[in-house]
Amino acid sequence: MTNVDCHYEGVEFRDALAAKIRRARMAQRYSVSAAASASGMSRDTWKKIESGRPVQDTNLAAALELLSLDEAGDPIVGGASQDADQFVESLTGERVVGGVSNEDLLREILRSRAESDQIRAAVGDLDSRLIIVETTAKSTRGLVAALSERVAGLEQQSP
Repeated sequence: MTNVDCHYEGVEFRDALAAKIRRARMAQRYSVSAAASASGMSRDTWKKIESGRPVQDTNLAAALELLSLDEAGDPIVGGASQDADQFVESLTGERVVGGVSNEDLLREILRSRAESDQIRAAVGDLDSRLIIVETTAKSTRGLVAALSERVAGLEQQSP
């Protein structure tokens, strides 16, 4: 397991990290149960991670490792966390490997990054919509329960 210092740095950081972990899990097509099992933790612990609640550092590190994310929740490239822009900048010169020039490789990376950004934006939008739907559903269930209790109380009062 990767030795990662995963101390939470505040609510905003926790929430941002939780969202990145959830998006990465969904993008890699893990269910909550499968991700939890593959990381050696309970489903409830995984749900705590995705909701931004504090968990043991070892559990957070296991989740990040499973999803190939660094401690900030960003993808790990080439086995080490590195900024994608630095990698792209390193592709200079006329070197050709396997019939592909650095220029062609750079063009493909930039195209893929643009597609990834679009996908991330779409997933983020869907994630936001899902949160709204979940919140609305919870509110509706609560309202229905309160109305049901009130109707039951009125039925008991009427002769």
